[in-house]
Amino acid sequence: MEQGWNNPLQLREKNIGKKLKRNKDLKSALVGQTTYEFAALPDQPNADKRFLDVYSPIKINNKIVGAYEVYAPINTVTHSLERLYVTITLLLAASLLLLWLALNGLVRRASKTISQQNTDLHELTDELSTSLNDLQKNYLGTMESLASAVEARDPDTKSHSTRLEVLAETLGQTLHLSTEQKLHVKYAYALHDIGKIGIPEAILLKPGPLNPEEWQIMKTHALIGARIVAKIPFLKDLTSIVKHHHERFDGGGYPDGLVGKRIPVESRILTVVDAFDAMTSDRPYRKALSTKEAIAQLLVANGTQFDPIVVDAFLRLREERSDLFADEEAA
Repeated sequence: MEQGWNNPLQLREKNIGKKLKRNKDLKSALVGQTTYEFAALPDQPNADKRFLDVYSPIKINNKIVGAYEVYAPINTVTHSLERLYVTITLLLAASLLLLWLALNGLVRRASKTISQQNTDLHELTDELSTSLNDLQKNYLGTMESLASAVEARDPDTKSHSTRLEVLAETLGQTLHLSTEQKLHVKYAYALHDIGKIGIPEAILLKPGPLNPEEWQIMKTHALIGARIVAKIPFLKDLTSIVKHHHERFDGGGYPDGLVGKRIPVESRILTVVDAFDAMTSDRPYRKALSTKEAIAQLLVANGTQFDPIVVDAFLRLREERSDLFADEEAA
């Protein structure tokens, strides 16, 4: 840099003691305004030709007593601006780094918390699953106890509920029942005759046909069974299935004389399987029918006592799963 730039007074020393002309910028400074301009130094041929020239007022006791002129070469100003830019950039980068570190720490803490919550949730799920399994076992145990109570009073129904449950559950799958209905099929059919526990033994175990009065008493087992099931919270949804398992498709059944699809589908399935199982089982008053004879009886009552859709599905099941009918064939 030229000497003139190192000692700016040398550029104006020839003006010391002289009266200067008031240029536009000086006039503005003397009235309290600060001005600047970019100018050239014709007397410094080897220096940067442009510099920043600033005029600013001098105030004493809030009065303007003069003005001063400050100037610097453009490269000096540029370097200052560059340093300022670098400083701002570094500060911004440092701020972003601190922000990133803070957010990263927050995310790590949040991730740790979420991970712990997931672990706790899995543990809680396992506990609930175990509780549900225990409840399911109690559920099954209760039903088995109720079914055993019926079998204890009526030896002819021994294994009847078990056979019926297997056939009915498989038939429910053939008819594409919902998951909830399949559960109804699995459990309700084991309890459909639970109401017989309230029928007098003289009627329940009578070796011959029932007279009309006895038959009216026997028919109450559907209502008795429904009342028993309704009082058990986890069996409550099975109430209508147990109640209507002796309804007829044509409306001639009991206890309410329901017609067609007004009868729960689970009950319509039970009616078919129950009748088939009864026909292929020994009774005090008759011998068991063969599978062929029982199917012939189902076809005779198809559309009257039984739902045709259920009968059709039952016949298809007979062809596809003959293993389920092996005992009846042997009889």
